[in-house]
Amino acid sequence: MTTNPSGMIRMLITYGLCIIFAVLAGVILTNVGVQPTYGNLFVLGLLAALVLSPIFIKWHYPIMVFGLGCPVTIFFLKGSPPLWQIVVILSLGIAIVERTVQRKQKWLSAPSVSGALVATIAVVLITAKLTGGFGLHTLGNSVGGGKKYVDLMLGIATFFALITRPIPVERRNLYIGLFLLSGLPAFLGDLGPVLPSPLNYINLVIPTTVRPGQEFEIGVTRLGAFGTTAGVVAGFMLARFGMRGIFTGPKVWWRTPVFLSMLALTMLGGFRNVIFNFVLTCLLMFFMEGLHRTKLLPVFVMVGLALSCLIVPFANHLPYTFQRALSFLPLDIDPIVLGVAIQDVARSLAPGSAISSIG
Repeated sequence: MTTNPSGMIRMLITYGLCIIFAVLAGVILTNVGVQPTYGNLFVLGLLAALVLSPIFIKWHYPIMVFGLGCPVTIFFLKGSPPLWQIVVILSLGIAIVERTVQRKQKWLSAPSVSGALVATIAVVLITAKLTGGFGLHTLGNSVGGGKKYVDLMLGIATFFALITRPIPVERRNLYIGLFLLSGLPAFLGDLGPVLPSPLNYINLVIPTTVRPGQEFEIGVTRLGAFGTTAGVVAGFMLARFGMRGIFTGPKVWWRTPVFLSMLALTMLGGFRNVIFNFVLTCLLMFFMEGLHRTKLLPVFVMVGLALSCLIVPFANHLPYTFQRALSFLPLDIDPIVLGVAIQDVARSLAPGSAISSIG
């Protein structure tokens, strides 16, 4: 039996580091269970990142695609950034290193889009310089307002991270599922007030969307996270099966009711833009798939007319969140719901809001 001295040394060093990390993690976990602090959580997250770094280095691209739609936040970092921002930075950094070391690894070419985005970055940097720089209150800066710049820059970085490698055709369904279905846990954000005490730590990973003290009542409370989860399922079905696969074929007996149920549940959040998005998407896919030349066109027209005839007289009897989502239509909406919707629109158009700053 032969021994390899260098291999033995590497193994001993590895075991020694693992023992140190295990002891340190045990001490920190004990402190976190008693009184969690930012320092303990940060060190614990750093240790977990070091342990998982080989997995991320090898599978950084699919992890990045998964993180783009995942509602998780990195709570142990300053400002609790969302997961997609961290995975985009890490994946793009690893891809740049791989491209530098291995010249054969080519990125997808998109010069027209890349040039426009690079010009956008230059405009953002100049604008930030002229208006006081990138100030973030979460990092201790006295000047704020830098979050919009960060989101824009990381949005551009997402494009460059996505074009670092092509997605194989045989894995397209896998990546569609990674991107869309990663948003399924979003509904946990609406369960903050009703989660039992041992499960409250879930809200560190997926922040609650319900204000403290707010009543939790389905149909009255705006459950936007539940609507997001339902929209994720509906969007995945559109991407995976298309309108033709949902409303035609041998599996229509379960696909159609599931899809329509998910569309209805998206209105639990009371957001009008959800209706616009799905209506426009379904119409576009309906015509792009050529279904307007089939018998489905008169069926959809008749069903649409029937639903309209039912909604018009019974609009004020629908759940409050459903009425709020339909408040842009000339229907008999409950005055309380209509007043709240008008206040929200006025608040969004007030000076300093996101919409007013863009307009």
